[in-house]
Formats: sequence, structure tokens, C-alpha cells
Amino acid sequence: MINLFVDDIRNPPDGWLVARTIENAKQWLRTGVVDRMSLDHDMGACEACVREGKHIGDMLTPETTYLNWCSHEEDGTKLVHWMIEHNCWSRQKPTVHSANPVGAARMRGMIERYWPGER
Repeated sequence: MINLFVDDIRNPPDGWLVARTIENAKQWLRTGVVDRMSLDHDMGACEACVREGKHIGDMLTPETTYLNWCSHEEDGTKLVHWMIEHNCWSRQKPTVHSANPVGAARMRGMIERYWPGER
């Protein structure tokens, strides 16, 4: 069994493996070996958005102090949707460590509603 830390930037705690992309997290989940998960919401931006500077908020309000959402990359909400649709979960209820308050709340709500329970 493994503990999976899904985050594009932060390093995982000791004893955890990191998935830097949503696709990589899905690959691990498909194996059935994920015991615990900790999820980020904002998972980076595509090269084009970075090149054009569209990935950085203006830092003028609390809502824009984080990286802007890039529609070209999947985020943590998309991962939780996928987990629900495919009934492919970690053995223990996933936690969310995202600094994005809106995205984190959305993910936590989805997990609370659809997580099937410990396996």
C-alpha cells in the first residue's frame, strides 16, 4: 500500500509518493494500491498559459492571489469527478491540502457526498 500526495509544486511528507499530474494520480489509483491520498486543487498551467503570463493572479483581491486556473490542465476537482465516475478511490477517505479555498471546499464537499467508505 502507498500514500499518494497529489500536488504539482509541493513536496510530499516523508513516506508519501508524489503525483505531479492528475493523469499520474489516476494511474496510481487504477493499481488499487493507494491507501491514503492528499489532494491539491490547482495543478499548474500549460506551457502556452505560462508563456503568456495568464497563470498568475493579479494579487489584488483574496480571490486572485493564487495561480489562475488553466482550462488546459486538469485540476483536483476533475480528479475527484473521475474518482466518483469510475468508483476508483483510495482505501481511506482522501484529504485536501489545497490553498485554494473555493476549489478545496468543492473537492471536500464532493468527497463527503460520494466517498463509498473504507475498503
